Amino acid sequence: MPPQTIPLELFGRPFLLAEAKSAGLTAQVLRGRRFRRLFCTAYVVASAPDSLATKVDALRLLLPPDALLSHETAALLRGLPIPPPDRLHVTVPPGVRGPRLAGVCTHRGSPAASTREGRRLTAPADNFLELAETLSLVDLVILGDAMVGMDLLTCAELVDAVARTSRRRGVRMARRAAALVRPRVDSPMETRLRLLIVFAGLPEPTTNFTVRDGDGGWIGVVDLAYDAIRIAIEYHGDVHRGTPGKWRSDIAKAELLYRLGWRVIILTADDIYLRPAQTLRRVCEALVDAHHPGVPADLDPAWRQHFGRDDQLTRTGQQRAVS
Repeated sequence: MPPQTIPLELFGRPFLLAEAKSAGLTAQVLRGRRFRRLFCTAYVVASAPDSLATKVDALRLLLPPDALLSHETAALLRGLPIPPPDRLHVTVPPGVRGPRLAGVCTHRGSPAASTREGRRLTAPADNFLELAETLSLVDLVILGDAMVGMDLLTCAELVDAVARTSRRRGVRMARRAAALVRPRVDSPMETRLRLLIVFAGLPEPTTNFTVRDGDGGWIGVVDLAYDAIRIAIEYHGDVHRGTPGKWRSDIAKAELLYRLGWRVIILTADDIYLRPAQTLRRVCEALVDAHHPGVPADLDPAWRQHFGRDDQLTRTGQQRAVS
């Protein structure tokens, strides 16, 4: 006996068991290899992508009307950089019964809502506050930088939103992180590099500074800059090495900066994760050589709370760098 034909209206989206039965499919057919069950009574055809969007759309079929996709789930649907979660998150209004499903965490609250691609999500500022409950300070600033970079809100709007919030878990973390969020940040690693410098007590560099020549001609944009003393700090990720055009462009930009009297410090992921103390020493030495007035005699050890320990920069080394 030939297999039962799958109705066209069930392709391309999740559906509930009741809809499948109305279309003539039996429970036995749905248990076959041509289908995949995502939640209790929510299915998709087996060829559907195993993606966040597919899982979320299946979950939405089981949610009450006022529910919002929230926390890590809302952030991921916006394309924001956060550590990978192990569950989907939804928020329902107080007094509303949420779903009890494996792999789903249900919260209760009344955050502001926004819509993205037809899905109801927690609004950006509330999403930031939600994640302040679980993210580290560095990851929360990375999130805020990305939100501002995607024009979801401005730095001022974020600071104002968390300032108006009280008696909420994570609000102190949110306020601290919001104060550190900056515009014009292109990647999480740029945020990490800036925070390493700031947490060590060094002067804060300008993010994504546009360099021009004496005639106002465009030279390029540097990731971090102490523009008054012509120090550029560039982060080079794998894309810089793996893309010939980008690599050549980076070399040409560095040469132009050197000609204009800039000192260029080029850093990689290892300089942040494995050699943070050496990286701070390099920045310190550059600032001291340029006679920057804001270099401390000793680095603030607070940076170690966020970037680990590195014995290559001792107290003597710090003093030598600024002496």
